[in-house]
Amino acid sequence: MSNQEQVDYLINSEQACVEEQIVSTGIELLDKELCGGFLKGQSILLAGNPGSGKTIFGVQFLVDGLQKGEPGIFVGLVEPKEDFMKYMWHLGFYLEEYETKNQFLFIESLTAMDPAELNLLVDKIVNSALKMGAKRIVIDSLTAMEIDFSSRKEIRAFLHNRLLRALKKANLTAIAIVDVPYGEEKIGSGIEEFVFDGILQLTVKKEKGLPRRQLTVKKFRAKELSFVDYDLIIGLGGIVLISPFASNPSGTVGDLFLSTGIEGLDDLLGGGFREGTLSIIMGPSGSGKTQLSYNYVLEGAQRDELSLYVSFEESEDQIRKNMLGIASSDLVYDVLVISQGIMGQTPYKLVETQRGLISRVKPKRIVLDGIKSLNRMYGEEYYQMLVRSLANLYKETKVTAVMTAIGDVFKESELATLADNLVCLDLRKDGNHFVREIGVVKARGTKISDELKTIYFSEGGKLYVDQ
Repeated sequence: MSNQEQVDYLINSEQACVEEQIVSTGIELLDKELCGGFLKGQSILLAGNPGSGKTIFGVQFLVDGLQKGEPGIFVGLVEPKEDFMKYMWHLGFYLEEYETKNQFLFIESLTAMDPAELNLLVDKIVNSALKMGAKRIVIDSLTAMEIDFSSRKEIRAFLHNRLLRALKKANLTAIAIVDVPYGEEKIGSGIEEFVFDGILQLTVKKEKGLPRRQLTVKKFRAKELSFVDYDLIIGLGGIVLISPFASNPSGTVGDLFLSTGIEGLDDLLGGGFREGTLSIIMGPSGSGKTQLSYNYVLEGAQRDELSLYVSFEESEDQIRKNMLGIASSDLVYDVLVISQGIMGQTPYKLVETQRGLISRVKPKRIVLDGIKSLNRMYGEEYYQMLVRSLANLYKETKVTAVMTAIGDVFKESELATLADNLVCLDLRKDGNHFVREIGVVKARGTKISDELKTIYFSEGGKLYVDQ
């Protein structure tokens, strides 16, 4: 598929889904790709590099079922139960509580097994599943199971005639994990991909010194696939997938105006920023972008609106010190200020960090100061994706957001397209003085003034716009 065909497929995929007995994967975006999830009773091959998230994926699948009252089994062939439970606990998967209710079973088998012993293990799996009414199972890993087979023919016979047939007999929806060494193209022994109902592949590689994990649906019987490479991040609660095709932000614009805290700018905007809009303030260094954003969040604090200020360039102490020249300490400390470091964070992790922050804090106003630093850190391609993803996030959460960026508003077409409101600042020299001016290029849903106004600063740094 071309990129456009992939986008169209993702947008319209829900319409193409046929109602079946669906088993959710536990990952929202993957469920959408698969029209709801796996089909009941399917056996799925999960292949991936070391550290790509295979075990976490499997546990997330089981926990999704456990939360819906579907008992599950994890067959551990490479890691002791004690270590497994400890690592999963740190990710927020509290399996012990389900184990005490006989809803979760860990079958540990760490020693090498010959084919006869593997058959006994399969019998144990089936008997345990039938006894506890298990609906889902994860086997970690097939690589460990297959190590003592002498030929590919034996592996195929075991998988096709014994293991997969037994799992279907027990009415289990299964994920079987197989390890793929770095640099290898072949999955497992080369047999597995032909006998399983679906193949999910996880990869991990380094880009700009940071790990980039991706998931691709390589095969799925009875499903039309987009073959999109989804980026994924791992955190508390497991895996989150991120689509590479972030759409334009969508959402309704409210009727209420939020004052910018600067009367002259409110006049230019027809009353302020409309609730639920994204505003981008652009101009050269020293033109007043950051000062303007200070006024915006401090005005929110003045009105008892929870306001969040996030900077990628300055420390929290420095930001508060700057704000104290504009407002009282009580007001300044009513604003939640976060200096968000981006070193060591993937672009996708940064977006999800913002999502978690907004979910916990629930601000009415948010400022993201210095977004061009994301371009310097990640490069143009990731920068465009990041800004679009953040814009979508703010629309989705109905936060009235402001981003500041160094640049010429008339040369930044991508940013201009994303913004509901576009505020342009300029700095020029007039004789022995610098002159700062401000204008509004667009304001969605509002009749705006097309005039430029002069900006002044008080001794403490408070910004005023000529009226």
